[in-house]
Amino acid sequence: MKVEIHWKRSDIEHIAKHGVRAEEVEEVLRDKHLFHWRARYKGIICDYFLGSSFGRLLIVIVKYDKKIRKFRVKTVRDANRHEKKLYKEKK
Repeated sequence: MKVEIHWKRSDIEHIAKHGVRAEEVEEVLRDKHLFHWRARYKGIICDYFLGSSFGRLLIVIVKYDKKIRKFRVKTVRDANRHEKKLYKEKK
């Protein structure tokens, strides 16, 4: 799945609060072992991507914006123990 992100300053500022840079998100989305699923995030169906970025395993949560035909980042966080296990099993 090709994921093209539409970045807004507010999105970059939000993920910075989680200690993540936009470059790290882009790196996750290029991971050849990318793990993807859909689930609700704050009541909205979103796409979740689990991947590696410069030595970190991150979860990137995005929502497709039909108007601009690109994804917007909702949030990013470090993978938890269960998600790390999923990633290692897929690799």
